[in-house]
Amino acid sequence: DFVAKFSDYFLTHDALPLPCEYRARFKELSRGQLSPIILETMNKVAAMLRNSKKTIDCTIEVGGDLHIQIMLQRLTEGLKVRWLIQESFLDKARALLLSNTKLPEIRVTPRIPLHLYLTEGEAACCLRNIQGIFDYSTLFGEDPAFLTWTNDLYNREWQKAKPWHP
Repeated sequence: DFVAKFSDYFLTHDALPLPCEYRARFKELSRGQLSPIILETMNKVAAMLRNSKKTIDCTIEVGGDLHIQIMLQRLTEGLKVRWLIQESFLDKARALLLSNTKLPEIRVTPRIPLHLYLTEGEAACCLRNIQGIFDYSTLFGEDPAFLTWTNDLYNREWQKAKPWHP
């Protein structure tokens, strides 16, 4: 039902990089809302990061400087922030972080299977399109099942990744 509900999205986006057990659990995302418009997605993610009360977990493949700056600000406000960074982004991440005295907890992985932003009450996830890039067509959800799926996947990838310090 989930794939049928978002069939246009799955015709143009690649779910194969996800571990098969997470593709089998797609039903947990069925209460999510799709935001296919870049500016709308960017604004929703920014609001999500600003409204977080405790934690922010994020995958980073390319630099969304606005979102990175919001997360760094929230880190100075006492939130727990974790970044799972794709290896290809390390040079840019190093340059961004050298000027900061407080750093998120960071781990590095060869390839991120999907782009995720997670807080204690909301999540956003985005698959690469069939050209292999993230196009900001993003699923947002606050439903407990949606949050469980995204948290489980993030934590699985986090455990496999290597700790990193700039």
